[in-house]
Amino acid sequence: MELELLAQSCEVVDNNRNRRKRMRISNFGETVKRFLLQMTIEPAIFLYTFTSYVHLPVLQAFIYEKAYIAIYKNASDVWSDKEHSNEHTLPVQTLANHTFLLSTVCLLLPSLFVTAVCGSLSDIHSRKRILLFPFIGLILSDINYIIQSIYMKMNIYFILLSDVLFGLFGGFSSILGTMFSFSARLPAENRNSCHIATIEAFIGFGGTMGFIAAGLLHRSCSYLIIFLINTAIHVVILVYLCLRIAKHHDEITAEASENGHHALFVTLTIIQKFGYHFKQLYQTVFKYRTEHGRCRIILSLVAFCLSYFLSSGAQSIMFYYFKHKFDWMISEYGFFRGVYYGASSFMVLLIYPQLKAKGLSDLVLATIGLIARSLGCLCLGLSPNGWIACITLIFFMFNRFNATGLRFILSGETAVHEQGKIFAIVAMAEAIIGMLASIVFNSLFPITLTFYSGFCHILISLLFIMPLMCVFMISRLRKSSTAPCKDETNNGEKEKISSKEEERINSNSSL
Repeated sequence: MELELLAQSCEVVDNNRNRRKRMRISNFGETVKRFLLQMTIEPAIFLYTFTSYVHLPVLQAFIYEKAYIAIYKNASDVWSDKEHSNEHTLPVQTLANHTFLLSTVCLLLPSLFVTAVCGSLSDIHSRKRILLFPFIGLILSDINYIIQSIYMKMNIYFILLSDVLFGLFGGFSSILGTMFSFSARLPAENRNSCHIATIEAFIGFGGTMGFIAAGLLHRSCSYLIIFLINTAIHVVILVYLCLRIAKHHDEITAEASENGHHALFVTLTIIQKFGYHFKQLYQTVFKYRTEHGRCRIILSLVAFCLSYFLSSGAQSIMFYYFKHKFDWMISEYGFFRGVYYGASSFMVLLIYPQLKAKGLSDLVLATIGLIARSLGCLCLGLSPNGWIACITLIFFMFNRFNATGLRFILSGETAVHEQGKIFAIVAMAEAIIGMLASIVFNSLFPITLTFYSGFCHILISLLFIMPLMCVFMISRLRKSSTAPCKDETNNGEKEKISSKEEERINSNSSL
């Protein structure tokens, strides 16, 4: 009898365990299903980021090879001959750096104005069309790269035509800005609580796969094949956006019309429309806010801009630094950057929320990211060989903490209806700062080759003290406020203040 009871109890326990297991599997399946149903532009972001990070190291190698051909009229030993002296490689390196610098300028300069226009038009016209617009320019840019890869002896400066075309259609800043803006304005039922974090993760994982694929593709495929693959993926993105966004854009545009923006905007001249948009951006940053809110927003933007300037500068010369000092091929560099982006994306997707749940504020997490980034650049500049350079990945794992923390701070300091404006400001700042960083460090790096190639990374490490000071000042302002300021600020109170300001802006713009 006791044996029967024991057997029955064991059977009940097994049944309960199996039931709980089935429930966990079912709950996981429902979670995955819900996540997939809520996805809109995330696959497009992943694919675009993937092609971008395939394109970046391949473009740098492509420019280097074109520069070698332009100077020595021969590309047979550009990657195989490891015995070139500095006198032999220095003119090639200089031409490649300056061409990459011009490429950055040609891309970012026209994209600034187009991004501003797209950001304004996205509030009053179909956001679907605004999302599709830059991808048309991207495909036209790909076509020129294909032509350049077929005719390798063509003048190296014809590469810049691709950057001009993409820039005239808004460039990468327009793509990311409109996608973040689209996500921020999705209807509540289509937006999950971690939507922005998910987008950040998709960007990071796309970069991871892109850098790893870049090395493999460069080793096994020609430039023509790589550019053809990128073009095909961009066409897929365009088709996906046409099909997936169709049921969302009309509803979102209707919301903008209900707010009266559309009726006001159509009555303005082109100059007034530009003025209206920039006044909106100006007021978002500089209007009066309680509890030192305006100062905190300005300091957060300054900290973000400084850290982005230093990070972009380090990234713009990283391939040439590894090529010159460690004689790395694009495959080794692609693997390094792939692990770099994969580890940092994993940390920001899983570890960052856990640390925040433990009570660490966004300010503390941003500080951790800034310090880790500074130490990583210092170790990279002092590395005697490639193996030691790989150890810097321990520090670069926290690379996205500073940008993510500062984005959270900016989002928390602004009202709900100001989220799109603050994203537009950040996108335009990234475009300007990316161009300035490329100009400064691609001009400085060839000079440092004559005395110490790691000088730029050591300098960048020391300059990270400036954004750290801004974060410290934000912390002091929060402590000096009459009421405690949490990471999630009271957007409702700010909306009451900012709505009056917006009405005044609208009335001034219509004059």
